[in-house]
Amino acid sequence: MISKFSLTVLSITAILLAQPVWAESIYTCPDITQVRQVADCPTEKALEKMFFSTCGSRDTKKENPHAKGFCKTYAMFKQVKNTALWESADGEYLGYVTCNMPAEKIKAGKLVSMSLLQRGRMDKITCSYEEGTIFTLRTRQTCTIPNAKPKGMQMSMDCTADGSECKAICK
Repeated sequence: MISKFSLTVLSITAILLAQPVWAESIYTCPDITQVRQVADCPTEKALEKMFFSTCGSRDTKKENPHAKGFCKTYAMFKQVKNTALWESADGEYLGYVTCNMPAEKIKAGKLVSMSLLQRGRMDKITCSYEEGTIFTLRTRQTCTIPNAKPKGMQMSMDCTADGSECKAICK
């Protein structure tokens, strides 16, 4: 007869042996046709307030000759900052997507590339689509993109020919 202790040890051993030592996750870029907007676009008033607090100017009509980057004009600022939060169907990927383009055009975009940036204990997988739409997944797992090439501080893979080959393998 098997004692309770032996049965418990046997059960725990079976459970531990059934678990993988290193779980591997494979991430592919989200299907752009299934992404959804989860936050509202900013109002014109909110954008003007943001322009003032970021750039220090209340004048939305004239160019600021002393400003740098997107603070030179309100139109440039609005082009960059008029965004809303979107997510993939599974909620894993997030992206701030322009409000200056209709959702149908965003969802019609094709996958362009997948890149991986490793910073400390955090890996960032970025999927870039036509029209500049970007969705990002952050994970504490260590990831690689097979056949990716160095591009600056990150590894990148062109996905225009075959998007099914673009995947990140994380452990």
